This record gives sequence, structure tokens and C-alpha cells, in this order.
Amino acid sequence: MTTPDVAAGRRSSAGWRAGAWLAAFAAAGVALALLYPDSYQQDGGTHFLFARDSWWNHALLVDVWGRPLFTALYALPALAGYLPAKLCTVAVSVAAAWQCWRWAEDEGMARAELAIPFFALQPSVMLLASDTMTEPLFALVLVIALRLRRRGHIVAALLVASLLPLARPEGF
Repeated sequence: MTTPDVAAGRRSSAGWRAGAWLAAFAAAGVALALLYPDSYQQDGGTHFLFARDSWWNHALLVDVWGRPLFTALYALPALAGYLPAKLCTVAVSVAAAWQCWRWAEDEGMARAELAIPFFALQPSVMLLASDTMTEPLFALVLVIALRLRRRGHIVAALLVASLLPLARPEGF
């Protein structure tokens, strides 16, 4: 049986390992944003333009193709340019990875910090983590809703989940 001090030490070292994984994921995302200044598909540029232009064309904030949640979140970074918008996606992706780790901890999984590389090192996640696509934001909102549901906050989980269609049409 472990003492509370030993258990606290394990949690602390797991926190450091999780922080290192998150830092590595963030560094990789920033590097990808800097090394590949374009989008791998046209949708990324379109979403960026919708967010940037929503300041003077407010209809874009409710446009289905513009993805209202994405447009509202990215409107300010998009004003600063394409790279800041891509870096916003890196931050959203790192936040999603952090939420996945916290969810694994909530479930009591051993070595829960490994949820971060299992999430981040998927090719599709790495591909989208530094692009102005809506999928990372959808993943973040989904994992937050699932964590709230797991903790028994049903109404809060439903409210957060109701944002999913605003990030991606598949959210319904």
C-alpha cells in the first residue's frame, strides 16, 4: 500500500511528464506552422478568410460554411494574419491534448499522461494541429463535454455539446 506522500509524488512526476509531452506537441505544432506557411487544403484558407472578414461582414459569424464557433474564436487572431490564426489552432490542439490527459486521469488510468502522445501523434491530428481547420476545435469541445458528463454535470455537458454543430456540421 502506498502512502499519501508517495501517491502525491507519483502524481507530481506524472504532471511533469504530461507537461513535457504538451510542450513537445506545442513545439511541433509551432514548427509545422512556421515551416509550412500554407494550408494543405483550400478549406483552411477559406475558414481563415471568413474569420478575418467577420469584423466587417457580420453575417459570416452565423454562416454555416464559416462555422460560427470557429469564426468567433479565430476572428481576433485572424486580424493579425494567417500565422497567428495557425498558432491559435496549435493552442486549441494542445488544449484538446491536455483535456484528453485530464480525462484519462479522471478515469483512473495508469500512466494517464500517455494519452497526450496517443492523441497528438496520430497523423490526422498532427496534420490539422497547425492548420486553420475546424476539426481541432470540434475535438476540444467534444472532450470537454465528455469530461463534464463523466463528472456528472449533465446540464453543463449538454450545453457544451450543443456548441458542436457550431464547430462542425457533423456535431448534430
